[in-house]
Amino acid sequence: MIDPALTPVLADALMVQGKATFGPIVPRKDSEPVLAQMRRARSFVFDRQASYRMGEIAAYDPDLIADAMEFARVPYPSTFVEWDPMAYLDALEDAGLAVNRQENKMLDTRVGFLFTDKWLRSAVLGADGLATWHPMIYRWHQPMTRAQEQQFCDAFECTRILIDQWFWGSVYTVLDPTRRRSMRAMHGIEIPEVYRSKPGVMRSLLEVGAGAGDFKAAILASLLLIRPNLTRVIHERKPGRKLHRGTPKRFMASTVVTINMKADTTRKRIIAAAKDEAHASKTRWHEVRGHYVHNHEARTNGCSHDWQQVEPNRWECGHEGCKGKRTWRTYPEGKGSAQIGYVSKHYVMKG
Repeated sequence: MIDPALTPVLADALMVQGKATFGPIVPRKDSEPVLAQMRRARSFVFDRQASYRMGEIAAYDPDLIADAMEFARVPYPSTFVEWDPMAYLDALEDAGLAVNRQENKMLDTRVGFLFTDKWLRSAVLGADGLATWHPMIYRWHQPMTRAQEQQFCDAFECTRILIDQWFWGSVYTVLDPTRRRSMRAMHGIEIPEVYRSKPGVMRSLLEVGAGAGDFKAAILASLLLIRPNLTRVIHERKPGRKLHRGTPKRFMASTVVTINMKADTTRKRIIAAAKDEAHASKTRWHEVRGHYVHNHEARTNGCSHDWQQVEPNRWECGHEGCKGKRTWRTYPEGKGSAQIGYVSKHYVMKG
């Protein structure tokens, strides 16, 4: 039976508590889009070991995050990722970095991020079981604008240099000046209108460090998730409904993952993957034909295969003992960069 500590406790709390996870001053027009995306999201949970590995990579190789973050993506259009913040901070501390263990930070038992194609929102779970969405809106892969910088400085009553410190957290001190600025050169932060007139609220967050450095950890988590060979699945849960205090509540599908590899091995694989992506991005844009992809067992075990569809565009062999899988893969947007040219292909079928 799976350890209850490994279940998506933050994701479940956010689903159950709904609108109550936002502050009372947050209007419905701001909260409902987040709740709607959460209802359709797929959840991933990093166990304590994976959370500690994330902290090791962040502590020893923040340059890696800065250099590879342009390739950060998530497996599903709406993806929620949560991890153990205490294990993550333990790794930073073990690496000799100063971490903020203010009382309220100690009480955060889970930290999570909801990823969509346009924005990210972070949330925390307190020891009292109450989940809370952070007011900050992160705009990933959208460089920070001057207006957003001014919003941040006004809300936090600070200078622009604190923007970079907020993005990177405790690893800011070990980065070179160029990489310190790289985060806001690629990603933005937006302060909701309801908080822009309340600098005292935001300033209190800055003083206790709540949320500082979390976005960097979220980017690292996404880099790990899109490379399945870097993680191992411990447990999967299908979406469904169950009673909570007598009321049926919907719970999302979730996957609990760990990282068995040592931190240095994980870092090397991320670096290699980033280099591959960088090389691919330098090729001219070209169409890619849809094609079937088979796993190693399907290609090598000699089975004749009786393909049974298990999901749209996914099949598994029905023969006993065969672990063959087949997937139909398409690239509707092609591959490569249109900025350096196009490749036109013509296919000729010969009898």
